[in-house]
Amino acid sequence: MSMQQKRIMEDTEGRAICGFRKKMMSMSGTAHITVDDQSGATLAIATIKRRGMLALSGADIYLHNPPMHIDNVTTDGLPVAIHVDGNPIRFEYDFMMGNMNDNPFKIARVNRKFKLINEQDSYFIEIGPNVDVAFMSMCTYAIDELFSDNKN
Repeated sequence: MSMQQKRIMEDTEGRAICGFRKKMMSMSGTAHITVDDQSGATLAIATIKRRGMLALSGADIYLHNPPMHIDNVTTDGLPVAIHVDGNPIRFEYDFMMGNMNDNPFKIARVNRKFKLINEQDSYFIEIGPNVDVAFMSMCTYAIDELFSDNKN
């Protein structure tokens, strides 16, 4: 029996753009950004993995090109495409590309805006030029879900 958390991002006309999957009650700290092909099969286009159990560990994003069937998805042999560095629990982190030891560049930033009036805080995504907004939004959602177990 496999319990999974699933979400779908739709356009304004109700068509699916991409999805999110995470195994429930899994210690692996892994989520997938998905799309459905013409036959209805779910394909992973990216895998997001926590680097550790600590909030400051961040996460790594692996891109699947070509997309992989969700039942066979693996990151074996794949390089990390995007590094998530900062503090995901506090909603203060950057999405970085490139070699982390040799001048990486920021493609997006998530930051928190504290509201005194409302009990719930808001956070914002600043997305750089030529970066897919839907993909970064789903990655931000995935990071939030991967680190949500540590929230109070």
